[in-house]
Amino acid sequence: IWWRVNIWDNRADKMLPYLKKGTPVIVFGEMGKPEIYNSTKDGSPQVSLTMTADTVKFSPFGRPDKPESGME
Repeated sequence: IWWRVNIWDNRADKMLPYLKKGTPVIVFGEMGKPEIYNSTKDGSPQVSLTMTADTVKFSPFGRPDKPESGME
């Protein structure tokens, strides 16, 4: 499930150097109402989920950047 997360003030600027695609994070905040729209590819309905973040933390269960030796 993909979420669009709104982060206010300067917190996003501080986190940006540490975030990249696939970085697992834990977000606490207020969930918005789901929005339903039609996809442009095949016209099937899709759901857009948004959250306004109060707290964002890096997950301690994140994926390592490189596989450990011997585990390729």
